[in-house]
Order: sequence, then structure tokens, then C-alpha cells
Amino acid sequence: MFSGYGGEALLLGAAYLLRNGIAIIRPAVHLPFLVILVLVELGSRLSLAALPEAAAFTGRWFAPNSPFNVTIGAAHDTEYSSAAIRMFIQSGKRIDYDQDLWTSAVIYTDGVYVTRADLHYSWGQNNNWVLKKIPLPPDLLTYAKWVDNQRWMGKRLDGDGRVCLYDASLKGFFSLWNTSPDPSGQTVQVKAGGFNPENGPGASTGGGAAAKTSYCAGLIRPNELASGKIEHALQMVWPVKLVRAKSTQDSMVYPATFTDGGATDTNGTVPMGARLQLNPKLSEPELRKLGLESAGDIAIAHALQTYGGYIVDTGPGAGIMLQNAFGQGESLYGPIGAGKYGFAVNRYVQPELISQLRFVEPPAPVHLDSPEALKYPLRE
Repeated sequence: MFSGYGGEALLLGAAYLLRNGIAIIRPAVHLPFLVILVLVELGSRLSLAALPEAAAFTGRWFAPNSPFNVTIGAAHDTEYSSAAIRMFIQSGKRIDYDQDLWTSAVIYTDGVYVTRADLHYSWGQNNNWVLKKIPLPPDLLTYAKWVDNQRWMGKRLDGDGRVCLYDASLKGFFSLWNTSPDPSGQTVQVKAGGFNPENGPGASTGGGAAAKTSYCAGLIRPNELASGKIEHALQMVWPVKLVRAKSTQDSMVYPATFTDGGATDTNGTVPMGARLQLNPKLSEPELRKLGLESAGDIAIAHALQTYGGYIVDTGPGAGIMLQNAFGQGESLYGPIGAGKYGFAVNRYVQPELISQLRFVEPPAPVHLDSPEALKYPLRE
């Protein structure tokens, strides 16, 4: 669309405005509205492409015996498995591949040459909690402004602003929910969060998902899809009306320690933390006959067969969580914002596969909390 030095200057200028002060664009009502849209959109695309690869921290996350890293083996079906799958099919829902603002961005920092600040929770009963000395790398503020900008453009009124922030100096993952710029625009604010050490289970110590698991636990990363190999369980969302409420009997199973489910009946519903498995007997040719096409599709299916997927959050529908497209340019499975509810749903699990799913028994709990984990969060 743009060529020569003039086009490059416009793109660089737009990226500078986006990264250093989105508020500069918003009040400029004297500019033609179309120019504002172009600046914001092109600036967003350029700034995303120019950011360091968010998935630079590779390798297996969390301890080898984390529930997200252990294979299913010979686990048995749960007593609620058949009824839950049948109820899901009857609901008419589908399982989307989610890679939008309801999934987590991954930001890496060495934690050495960065500003740190105490972030106070600002949501509900958590408003008297604080995460101490959170690293504030530039990409974190850039992401917060990006999310805020998407909302302002009318694309996202439901964005969670999730961040999984890996701090190499603390050797652990911060999960930050509803990240946004503070009123000054110079730092970020969050509504809730937690910390999980890298040598821990990725659960039980104050993670970000509704189940209190880490936002990075089970998240599918771009390098995994590219390699066609996912060696961990998947992070999944299940319809809120089909996940048991806290007041309901057997409302949670490991690795979940909390639930935001809305079901008050145990018939056809699942506890938070339920582990889903795809029929392990299906071969790759059979998976392809059932509609799986790409290497990424097959990799996700194999992960569901070997490690399964944990229900750690709720939504209007069901989904498998992929790393947010922030820092990656275009979405892996379609343009950002393609979905009705904040999901990039150009891809989804084929309906023929749903009947091949089952819920299996959860793994035995592990407790690997390090001294670092016990520091977060702290009550003031």
C-alpha cells in the first residue's frame, strides 16, 4: 500500500505513537478520522512485528511431574464422562482454537535491568492484595496499550488482557489479569494476578486462570505448532453453564483450587480442573479422515491423546488456548478478532471428534512450592 521513504516514515511514525503514547492519537479529533484509523492499525501491525519474539523462552515449562507434563497412561474414565460429553454435544457448542484477547500473551524479561513496582489488585475482594516488585519491561506496557487500543477501536469489549510474564531472575511466571495502562500511561495496572515458580506444578500457588493455574500452564506456543510437537497437556475453557459452581458437590479436582463455574447440578457437568482426553487409539490417517489437515492440527490432537487438556477456565463456549498473537504479527489461525466472543475461531475442533473425547481421572497432586513461590502474592 505504501512505498518509498514516505511510506516507511508513516509506518514508523505510527508505530512510535502506538508504543509511546496512544493517547496522542485519541484526542487528535482535528485529524480526519480515516487517518486516525490508518495510524492506529498500521502502527499496531508494525509494532507487533518489530517486537522480540514472545516465545523466545523455549523448552518445557514447570516441573517434570507437573500435572501439565505427565502423560495420561492407563487412566480410567470418570463417572461423569459420558454424561458430560453428551451434554456438551446437546448444547450445540464447539471447541475453538482460541488465540485472541481472551488468551495469554507471553512476555520474557531477564529481570535485571528493568523497573519494578508493586501492583495492587483492583478487582472485587482482591483489592487488598498486592504483587510485590513486579518487573515492568517495555513490552508489558506496549501490550497493555495494545489491548486498550483494541478496545477503543471497538474490536474488543471483552478482552481479558492476560499476560504470562516470565522473570528469569526469579525463575518463575507471573500471571496478570486485565492488564491495562494506568491513568498516567507510564505504567500498568492489573485486577488480579499470581506467581508460579518454574520448578513448581504450575498450579496451586495463585495462578491467573479461574482454576488458579498459571496462564503459561498448558498454553500452546508458536514454536510448538511450527515443529508439530506439543509435549504437555493443553489449557482449555469449558462452557460456564457446564462447569460446576463452588457451592455444588465435587466442584473442583486437581490441579484446580477454585472454580467460577455456573452449574448447580452435577448431571452432565464437570468439576473445574477436569481432564479431557481424545481417543488415543485414533491413528494419524484416521485423524486426517476426521478433518484434521495441518501439522498444527495433528500436533494438538496428539497432545490431547497423550497428555489431555485441563478445564481451567469458563466462557460462553469451549476452547483450546493458544498463545496470544501479540508480538507475532498475524494470528496463526486467522486474523485477530475473527470471532464473535473475542476468539480467533477460523479454526476449531471438528465436530466428528467430539464424540471421541472422554474425561479421565486427574493425576495425583504434587507440591513443589519453592521459597520464591511463597513470596507471591503478599497481603498488605
